[in-house]
Amino acid sequence: DLKSNPALLVSLLARALRYFHNQAPVSNCPFDFRLEPALKHVSKRAQLGLIQPKKHFHPEFQHLSLKEAQSFLEEQQPSSTKEVVCHGDYCVPNILFDKNRLQGFVDLGELGVADVWWDLAVATWSLNWNLGNGWERLFLKEYGVSYDHHKNIYYRLLYDLVS
Repeated sequence: DLKSNPALLVSLLARALRYFHNQAPVSNCPFDFRLEPALKHVSKRAQLGLIQPKKHFHPEFQHLSLKEAQSFLEEQQPSSTKEVVCHGDYCVPNILFDKNRLQGFVDLGELGVADVWWDLAVATWSLNWNLGNGWERLFLKEYGVSYDHHKNIYYRLLYDLVS
């Protein structure tokens, strides 16, 4: 069980995500989840009453009203993006390994072209939930990026509003 060796699991997960991002060509992906369509999706969900902060937001965002969260997403959009085909829900249970070898990816219902931080923010959040705090830096190092606080917070909040 890889959970008994969290450092190895984190390394494998980071390398699997980098592999996923490098293998799937953006130009061939029919699903678009760049910020413009993502924020339109948020707006539509909000109009339909499908977003309830106290019920749907993770604890670190429950202090925000829906309007405050939407305003943040509109006004604080990251100035640069690195577009990749994102898994959309890259978390520990959705990546399959056998004998420390990547076997596959599951739950691809939210796959689409987006900034790389869509997956990085959710992946590192998942590490906290599944393995405990303290694994984010190793994951990002193994993936090959530096921590970006603004993008991390931005895409985690976006996740709460679209999921």
